[in-house]
Amino acid sequence: MKSILQDEKKCFMCGATYALHKHHIFFGANRKNSEKYGLWVWLRWDYHIADSPHATPHNDKPTDDWLKRMAQRRFEETHSRAEFMRIFGRSWL
Repeated sequence: MKSILQDEKKCFMCGATYALHKHHIFFGANRKNSEKYGLWVWLRWDYHIADSPHATPHNDKPTDDWLKRMAQRRFEETHSRAEFMRIFGRSWL
């Protein structure tokens, strides 16, 4: 599924168009749901990997939570909060 958060293939954090990784905003048990509902973004590799000096969603809880809130808001533009919570297990809003 296409990302519902981005139209262009560029880093969501810095705008770079090279060395991109696909980041599933809800990972782990919800990775497949992130893919199914388009809740993912492109991140330059060093904004994605856990041992990066940048605040990445895998090593910085505020960044991770910010992306989750943004994704939930976008999802709820076309779905209900109850549906979001049923699929992802909780609300980040």
